[in-house]
Amino acid sequence: MSPSGIAARLRPVLVRYHWPSWVGAATVALLAVIGVHTKFAHGIVVAAIVYWVWGAVRGQLSRPGWLTLETAGVLAFGAVMLVALALDGEQARLVLAAGWLAHAGWDVAHHRADMIVPRWYAEFCGVLDVLLAAVVLTLPTS
Repeated sequence: MSPSGIAARLRPVLVRYHWPSWVGAATVALLAVIGVHTKFAHGIVVAAIVYWVWGAVRGQLSRPGWLTLETAGVLAFGAVMLVALALDGEQARLVLAAGWLAHAGWDVAHHRADMIVPRWYAEFCGVLDVLLAAVVLTLPTS
């Protein structure tokens, strides 16, 4: 099969099954272009709270251990936010990038467990988090 034939067969698969990844990438590109990359510290705790709220709405926090786990996640990512806000310059960027990468791991765990949030959202958020970490590390601060 020719390379163009392979691409033609993969295109529907990439769009149908991995659209959350594309939306996540586009979201980060938009955020980077409009210059809000220096405000990403607050977003990390918001991302954790989204999981907590979504789990409550879906009724999945009533399962043994999940409320404790999600609450620990909110507290841990909140601590990352506070530390990043307390530091200056390069140290803050490193802590924040590490926090976003840790949240990407959180997303992978939720995607694999198929719990708390829908799998499409965990995929979207994981891609978003990895790319946000890259943006935090590479774009100049304002």
